[in-house]
Amino acid sequence: MKAIDLAADEVASAGRVLVVGTSLKVYPAAGLCSCAHEYATKFYVDLDAKRQVPDFTVIQGSAEVILPDLLKTWTR
Repeated sequence: MKAIDLAADEVASAGRVLVVGTSLKVYPAAGLCSCAHEYATKFYVDLDAKRQVPDFTVIQGSAEVILPDLLKTWTR
């Protein structure tokens, strides 16, 4: 099994999916977002964040600033 297939399986089974710091233009990795389960909590964090990602909450800003607070809410 290829690494991308393993990654797709992991994303598909995840309850939370966090995509950080990517333009989502490089495939096949960019296609992993579409593997996320419809009921998973999904966030896309990027400084530019000009793309909308279906079913993802898009947060534009610095990962260094955004991630600590976001991850705190996930670990409570």
